Amino acid sequence: MCGKRIDDAVNVAVAFELIHSATLIHDDINDGGEKRRGRDAAHRVFGMQEALVTGDFLFVQGFRLGGFLEGEVVDCIADACTSMAESEILQAQYVHLPNTPIEIYREIIEGKTARAIEAGAKVGAYLGGGDVQAIQALGQYGLDLGLAFQIIDDILDIVGDENKLGKKPGLDLLEGKPTLPLLLAMDDPEIGTRLRELFIQEGSDHGDVIEALKLIRGTDALSRSRQEAVTMIAEAKTYLDILPDSDHKQALMDIGDFVVNRNV
Repeated sequence: MCGKRIDDAVNVAVAFELIHSATLIHDDINDGGEKRRGRDAAHRVFGMQEALVTGDFLFVQGFRLGGFLEGEVVDCIADACTSMAESEILQAQYVHLPNTPIEIYREIIEGKTARAIEAGAKVGAYLGGGDVQAIQALGQYGLDLGLAFQIIDDILDIVGDENKLGKKPGLDLLEGKPTLPLLLAMDDPEIGTRLRELFIQEGSDHGDVIEALKLIRGTDALSRSRQEAVTMIAEAKTYLDILPDSDHKQALMDIGDFVVNRNV
């Protein structure tokens, strides 16, 4: 799309995915997650130490694979990884806190999800011969795409099908993670107080989660959250206006539509 074929595109994509996989393994350890896409999490199968070391191994292999690239590219990827770590620390500070500002929620999802997608888009544009304007535009596209993706992910944690998601709904609530639909629902004048009580308490059981999910589904929080994601995708698409029409550009437009309409 930026005018140049990227011979090393596969290697770069693999480097990103190795790093991404490492973050998922470590994330499951950090959250005590039991399932990952319907299968037992690595630390549940192989043990905490083995999973932790495996995550470290994947990080090293990812950066080794991308080590042949220019310093600007490596720095871009490293910055994204730094943002992931910082957002995990930030999120931990707001566990079970019902008064978490929406701005903090956005900062969390920007760091743990959107910055990585932004980096992928910017690196692709850079290696594809894009000028500064194109690199920045595609980076902004990736950032908004990532924000929308995480919002939809948070919606699916409330209304998703366990068989399709590979995990039970309500895990974010159980772990005390503030999400957009949850924060919006807690402001509801009718059910907000009870939902806050359920969110604040640690060690919630299955019955508490079922009750909380039912309460959230009875508000307009899900539709408002989805509209926020739709608005972000619409904004993301505008950044592609500076690039010529092509199948590649259309593919990025289609990815945006997929993100807001997905159910897995």
